Amino acid sequence: PVELPAIVVLIELNHLPSIDSLLFSQIRLLFDFVFQSRNIVHSWGRLVVELEPALPYDIFIFPLGGELINLQRRFKTWIEEKFFPCVECKFIYINPCCSQCNHFPHLGSNETWSLQDSLIYTCGQFLDKAPTKNYWSLLLDPLYSTISSSTLSIMIRYATYDCLAVSYLHRPVLENWCLQELKQSRICLLLTNPSSIMFDELEDISDDDIHLNRLEDISDDDIHLNRLEDISDDDIHLNRLE
Repeated sequence: PVELPAIVVLIELNHLPSIDSLLFSQIRLLFDFVFQSRNIVHSWGRLVVELEPALPYDIFIFPLGGELINLQRRFKTWIEEKFFPCVECKFIYINPCCSQCNHFPHLGSNETWSLQDSLIYTCGQFLDKAPTKNYWSLLLDPLYSTISSSTLSIMIRYATYDCLAVSYLHRPVLENWCLQELKQSRICLLLTNPSSIMFDELEDISDDDIHLNRLEDISDDDIHLNRLEDISDDDIHLNRLE
């Protein structure tokens, strides 16, 4: 598609506008909209734990509304019911419930899956975690940031893909797709919830208001998840930057 059915909102807690500004009020309204009781919110890990450090910024309140789904927990149950080739053993198809393969992560344990491992083992995609070591307290807006343009691009791309990776997996996991169906699906299908609510209920935010915490439209060229990098069998050294 020319435009993907996905929006990623990056909100920089260290650079929020004044609490009495119109933009701050609109950010609050955005969270009110997201956490409406009729909405379903997916996260990788317990969302309450993930969002608790942001409570002092007063952009949302607990308890959170809506149905909160911890996709990380659901993923473990889903993936361990599937048969698929181990990326290390290459040609051997394993059943995680009974296999002795030593390369399959978290096999026979209560350990949860990282988002990075989940992408590698289900669809051969690499989500580079190296940018997490950068200084995220620095402003990311390219108009004002002191970060080099190349580093800034990597950081924004990482944050965007980290969010979209959860959306990428939510339908296969919750609708119990087979792995082949996941691998053959187009990105627009994976990022679309058939019962999703249209976002035209959101109040428009002007360009002047949004320059600090921008709504970033993701184009087809920007976000085709092959830019998470397709991984070949020989490519599993997980330390290369895109």
